[in-house]
Amino acid sequence: MKEKIEATTTLIAQITLPVLAFIVPIFFLPITPDQFSYNKKYLLLIVATILLANWIVGLLFKRRVTLTIGPATFPILLLSTTYVLSSFIQSPTPYLSIMGKTSLMVALGLIFLITTSVNEDNLPRITSATFLTLALSSVFLSLTSLLSYLKVNIPFVPGNLIGDPVSLLAFSLPLLPVFFYLGLTSKSFISKI
Repeated sequence: MKEKIEATTTLIAQITLPVLAFIVPIFFLPITPDQFSYNKKYLLLIVATILLANWIVGLLFKRRVTLTIGPATFPILLLSTTYVLSSFIQSPTPYLSIMGKTSLMVALGLIFLITTSVNEDNLPRITSATFLTLALSSVFLSLTSLLSYLKVNIPFVPGNLIGDPVSLLAFSLPLLPVFFYLGLTSKSFISKI
């Protein structure tokens, strides 16, 4: 039983980042006033909470705490801490500030810390899977935007899943050099495509 729970908690931590990389850019809910950014933020908060609970369950069964400290750990923790302190020191309404970008930065910091700590041995594989799902998400976003521009209606899908053309460019353009580099340096034919 203990091994099954440890394996399940590890699997959840392994698939979280690639699944998030695919779902978050294309996630929308047409039932809320802001169909795009509001829902994506709360999706990240929910996933970070589930991942934190999963990590705590894994720690209880392993009976030891392991944190992987890498070169990016301290800057990310410092950025999250700065947002939290800024919410209490600078903001006239700390509650609203915490529920804004602060909660998003803390959630992203938690996702990073938990994912790197649990998956220390599988980090290159998870990073590759994350880039692959980001590429698939980017292609899907670009295709739906192109179809919308060509006036082809897709049922139940708004014209641009990410919100507006500027957001699509802000998401897609930084990924292009990364994907070109990964495609040129990869040894696998599938990865090159």
